[in-house]
Amino acid sequence: MKYEDFLTQLENCIRSKEGKEVRIHVSHIIKNNGRYMDSISVMSCGEKVSPAVGLAPYYQKALGGMSVEQIADQILDCILHFRKQGLPNVDSFADFEKAGGKIVCRLIHYRKNQKLLRSVPHRRFLDLAVVYYYLLGEDDFSSASILIQNSHLELWGITPEELHARAYANTPVLLPYEFGSMMAILRNITGMDFPDEEEERCGMYVLSNRLKMFGAVNMIYTNVLEMIAGFLGEDFYLLPGSVHECIIVPVSMNTQAEELQEMVKDINRTQVEPEEFLSDSVYRYCRGDRSLIIAAEGQ
Repeated sequence: MKYEDFLTQLENCIRSKEGKEVRIHVSHIIKNNGRYMDSISVMSCGEKVSPAVGLAPYYQKALGGMSVEQIADQILDCILHFRKQGLPNVDSFADFEKAGGKIVCRLIHYRKNQKLLRSVPHRRFLDLAVVYYYLLGEDDFSSASILIQNSHLELWGITPEELHARAYANTPVLLPYEFGSMMAILRNITGMDFPDEEEERCGMYVLSNRLKMFGAVNMIYTNVLEMIAGFLGEDFYLLPGSVHECIIVPVSMNTQAEELQEMVKDINRTQVEPEEFLSDSVYRYCRGDRSLIIAAEGQ
């Protein structure tokens, strides 16, 4: 079945189940690192927001032999599940005085996101770019978010500098950083106990946030990096594990930046999802002048 035929049959099937009055919208969304995602939303009369359900896995089910009617039922069940949990209130989004308190920073790769960056406010940071998101959840900030577009600045009547200032201040408050040894984090994840000497021999640390989501943005905060340098008592390398976390390696481990860069590149190719890739570069925090530099640049 061709994808276009699948979409047409799916829309017709949903409309036959939900009624002609529903609004069905298929969105083609640019994601991180030039990735794309098609999603479908179904809104009844009077609704201003609806969950968007990714279509890729359902198209694979159709190719595998599942009927379009069964797929429509699964999508509608998914939408109903999110509706029961409570949809976010987007009425306040149009007012920056209300929306501004829930806008945060995230980091993405600059060169790999040129098409996306043409339509969103951003700020260059080394070989990366700071972009901005509005958090939809009231209490659980791991829920959905809205990528801030240039059109939103016009809606709010603010400048990119004002947006950055608000998001830069919000991020450490809404998504505070977390820093700990890699072995301690592995212990929490696996429940395994590691000998103290093994933890000391590892010598690496992880920087993220309390949700372990988009925590690599903490590398833009000089006070966080200075805290880490003070704890270590020396300069350190910062390896971008993904958009979600960074690995901290003290320079006293006597590993060359070029060796670390090869390790980062290998991990990115074998263990990191393409949409979660941040950079192949290795950075060094210089405690003397409180600066973060590219120690070994990736592709």
